[in-house]
Parts: sequence; structure tokens; C-alpha cells
Amino acid sequence: MKYRKLRIAWSVAWGVACLLLVALWVRSHTNCDIVFNVTGSGQVSTFGSNRGTVYLSNMFIPAEALAIRPVPFSGGWKHASNEPYDYNDGKGMYDLVLTSSRTSLRVPNYVLVAVTVAIAAAPWLRWSPRFSLRTMLIGMTLLAVGLGWAVYALRN
Repeated sequence: MKYRKLRIAWSVAWGVACLLLVALWVRSHTNCDIVFNVTGSGQVSTFGSNRGTVYLSNMFIPAEALAIRPVPFSGGWKHASNEPYDYNDGKGMYDLVLTSSRTSLRVPNYVLVAVTVAIAAAPWLRWSPRFSLRTMLIGMTLLAVGLGWAVYALRN
């Protein structure tokens, strides 16, 4: 089998990432963990886990707000762990915000676990660069259904 050791290393690395995500998922039901970076210019980057979801956010605090209340944490990444809180925004577990001052994404942990399992298993799947028209149509149908489901989940 060609590249067997590389396949094993790939699967082990993604397997460890999967186990760490499962541990974060379990921990997120008792703690809200946040890793954040605040710059002096008002740029705030946040990665966190809360109640079975993972979120990534990047926002900009305007200079007018900084003049009124200066940023207490600036320079370097910080970690905070608090009690978990409930989302009362009515959007469920999925959320995507794209505005001029804020970009954020929130997804359930099980989605990330499923993606890491798929990436870990991918090198072991047999495939050929040649495929039939039927295979292409099935793949495109699954892609369309998946994208439609994602749009529906983000809007509700």
C-alpha cells in the first residue's frame, strides 16, 4: 500500500483533533470557555465554546466607543472560563453574522466532530479519478441538498 505511514499519521492527527473536540463538547455543558484577543485599535477576535456549540467571532469597536470606555485587555491572547449561558436570540444552534463591523459563526460541536472523522477517514477510501455521469449527478444532488439545508438552518 503506497503512502501507508502518511495515511496512518494523517488519521492519528485528525483522530486526536476529534477527541479534543469531543472533550470540549462535554466541557461546554458545564463551562463557557473563551479565548480572545483585543487590540488597542478596537479589533476583537474571539473563539469560544458554550452549551454544545463552538463560535468564532471577529468584531471592530469604533473609536468613539473606545474614547468613552478604553479597552481593559489589550495585547496578546487571553483565556476566560465562566458559567455557561443560554442563547436567547431565537436562532437556534446555527448562526452566521456578516456585517461591516462584525463577523461571527456559531455551529454545534457535533458538526465539527463529524467533519474531523470524515477527514481522518478520507485517505483510506478507495476512489478513482474516473467516474460516471450517474456518480456526478448523485454528488451534485447531495451537495445541493446540503447547501439548501445549511441555508434553511441559518435562516431559522
